[in-house]
Amino acid sequence: MSATQESLDLLKRIATAAERCAIALEQMAKRSVTSEVASDRDLDSQYGNEKVRFNPRDWTGDLYKGRYMSECPSEFLDMLADGHEYFAQKNAGNDEKKAGYDRRSAARARGWAKRIREGWQPRLTQEDADPDNGAETEEIPSPKDTGGWT
Repeated sequence: MSATQESLDLLKRIATAAERCAIALEQMAKRSVTSEVASDRDLDSQYGNEKVRFNPRDWTGDLYKGRYMSECPSEFLDMLADGHEYFAQKNAGNDEKKAGYDRRSAARARGWAKRIREGWQPRLTQEDADPDNGAETEEIPSPKDTGGWT
């Protein structure tokens, strides 16, 4: 092989590597643009604490499908957000409405992950603090205590 041919091969490999880097940078830029975190106002809204609809494929811990986002660990929510972003990108060409919902769910998962990392705790309502609302409960005697069972 001549020196000229070796130089051409080297230049082709460099060009291929540069293309791969450009593609990777473009994907990272897209991800950083779409990596929104939901606001506290959104998270505190009626629909801000979504139920988890699926467990991320690579998640190896406890399963949280069917639980609320506020009940999940932040690591799980980060993976869940990545899953929603994946579905948003997949749906972007076909169903933009669904892609928007997926992006919103990803942002909410990131918002809850951030809150949980910062030590967020659920607020106690009056009902949580005193479920009987101050009412005194009457103990019902067992049939054994009243001589009903012999």
